[in-house]
Amino acid sequence: MALVKCSECNKEISDKAKACVHCGNPIKKEIAIDKEIVKNSNKETVTNLSDALSGSPKIWFYKVGEEKNGPISVEQVKKLTEENIINQETLMWKNDMYHWLKLKEITTLEEVPPIPKSEVSSVFVWLLAFMPIIGAVLEYAITNAIGVVSGSLWFIAILLNIFAYVLDLRAIKKSGYDISGYFWWIILVPVYLFKRAKLLEQKNTYAFVWCIAFVILLLY
Repeated sequence: MALVKCSECNKEISDKAKACVHCGNPIKKEIAIDKEIVKNSNKETVTNLSDALSGSPKIWFYKVGEEKNGPISVEQVKKLTEENIINQETLMWKNDMYHWLKLKEITTLEEVPPIPKSEVSSVFVWLLAFMPIIGAVLEYAITNAIGVVSGSLWFIAILLNIFAYVLDLRAIKKSGYDISGYFWWIILVPVYLFKRAKLLEQKNTYAFVWCIAFVILLLY
């Protein structure tokens, strides 16, 4: 038998009692679920049993500055990323991890949602967008520097395209988005750029830039 406090007189009574023996206040039977501290690998985490039963456990902790926050559920992680409170650089941890990791480094994407689409790196896609011109300029410079026939180093532009393409795909995948079937679009770069913009809900600006750069190259 356990003792509980009466909500009316604040005196201890049996949890089996139907009414307080001190003041007569009827006792409502409520399920009280306490939070317990669980130690795992010298780390502490709070496990809420009601959340575990709901199918959406609060298992994730995150850091803002030096402050540790949580635990929060996957849905809450997603909401915080949408509100830009959490981003790809935010440190995350749960009780089966040995140390804190940045959100972008967590590979259990079935538990952690992708980072906000607006925060996916665009460095390599813009490099790819200007690659027709960049490749032509580099080919021209190297050709003149080593004194070979113009056009004999055509493969330089292709290699640079592949390099930027693979790095951009890698950045998207690490951000938590499904890019299966995207690899072979290296054959048609503008198609890839349009599909990328659609996937990340972005404007098609870099796709149009590639098309313009390619036209300039042809005219040149």
